[in-house]
Amino acid sequence: NVAEGLERGWITATVNPVYTSAATAYTDGIQASFVQWGIAGGAGYSTGTAANYNTGTGGGNNIGANPFGSIVGSDAITNTKLERIALQSYIAYYPDGTQAWSEWRRTGIPHLKPTTFATNSTAGKQIPTRYVYGVNEYSLNPANVAEAASKLVLGDVMNARVWWDTP
Repeated sequence: NVAEGLERGWITATVNPVYTSAATAYTDGIQASFVQWGIAGGAGYSTGTAANYNTGTGGGNNIGANPFGSIVGSDAITNTKLERIALQSYIAYYPDGTQAWSEWRRTGIPHLKPTTFATNSTAGKQIPTRYVYGVNEYSLNPANVAEAASKLVLGDVMNARVWWDTP
């Protein structure tokens, strides 16, 4: 994400001369997402109350509303520019659920909580943070899978933290 790279100082406008600021990359990214999905109004959205680069408040409290009620404690509130960039990236990944899940795991934005109907039996029914090793891995590569799983604090479960996901 160019906006994140510019905001964090990982890249400069001289490296990527198309964008002179993180704000421009952010706004252009939102507009490109709207265009990709055939939706009008990207420019107005990116300057509105929720998504404004400098002052946006995000998506509010208790997101995930559905016929069973919202997921209490989940929110898409943004207090910083990096949080706004992360939220808009998460939204833009629709309908690529795996990519959105990866972005959420990386940034923690939006602040998601598991639903009361979660089926994950480990670690308090939390939202999974990794894929477990498949059956074929255990049968075709048992020694290496066992070694890799032993390096995970919780072992080969959906909520074990991967190497880059440390508190």
